[in-house]
Amino acid sequence: VLNHAGNPGYALTYPLAEAAFSERSGPPAWKQLPSWTVLATADKAAGTDIVRSMAERAGATITEVEGSHVIMISQPDLVTEVIEKVGLLRRDMQQKKELERYEARFKRIEQKVSALADALSSNNPELATAIRTAWQLPARSLAFRNAQHQREGDD
Repeated sequence: VLNHAGNPGYALTYPLAEAAFSERSGPPAWKQLPSWTVLATADKAAGTDIVRSMAERAGATITEVEGSHVIMISQPDLVTEVIEKVGLLRRDMQQKKELERYEARFKRIEQKVSALADALSSNNPELATAIRTAWQLPARSLAFRNAQHQREGDD
């Protein structure tokens, strides 16, 4: 073990800053973010009931596993599986957010195109019709491609 000067022989414990005890840390992340817990049913170190209580308070999705406090060592494959599933869920959640943003943007553009066509309709009805048709064609094509993709995914 090296000390603060890099010399071998002993280690020092440095005092914590006073701010660690007096300043607020801010809002807890678990109140705003989804949480998951792998709950070891025979946890005698932290206590299964205490861990369950904290997980429930956080609104966590709980996966109960038979084992002790160090479940990640006794059942690493199961813990890895839960972590991978959480990763996939988070990816899906992110994609859904991006889709919602895209759809909102698409809707705003659609409103602007419609307003433009409405403004043009009194002076040039053919151009207004052409603009509406041109706007709808890509949307129909996209809907068709999405439906085709969904059908292929079901196979």
